[in-house]
Amino acid sequence: MKTTNFRYLVLVLVTIVAACSKNDPCEADYVPENVFFTVVDKATGLSIIGKNKAFNPDTIAKLNELDYPYIRFDSGIDSVLTLNYNGIASQQSLPFRLSNTDMDTIGIVYTMLEWECGVYKDLLFFHYNRDTTSIQNRFAIGAKR
Repeated sequence: MKTTNFRYLVLVLVTIVAACSKNDPCEADYVPENVFFTVVDKATGLSIIGKNKAFNPDTIAKLNELDYPYIRFDSGIDSVLTLNYNGIASQQSLPFRLSNTDMDTIGIVYTMLEWECGVYKDLLFFHYNRDTTSIQNRFAIGAKR
């Protein structure tokens, strides 16, 4: 009798674990609410963000982290910043500090799309100081005069 109860308990536990471990198809399709961007000089087309460029990404991250936590710098790529747009309205202008004296604005335009796993934001455009560029593969480029 004890062996039968033990086998039954093991069978129940295996069934529960198997049911819980199935991958949720929607979980695999989750799209993080980030867009990656850099800022280039309008005249040359070259990035002005970098360790040895006009604006240091570490400085930008530190200037924006407390007041504007939606911007961060991922040190893997020197000139690329990340904008987390969770909670940011479409077409909302956000302050963006390049230095202690240089304040710009950034923003995104998106539409809300429904699909089988819920609602997500379809990115359309990136704004940098009122200039609009398209977003390609979650990456955008802003140009500074």
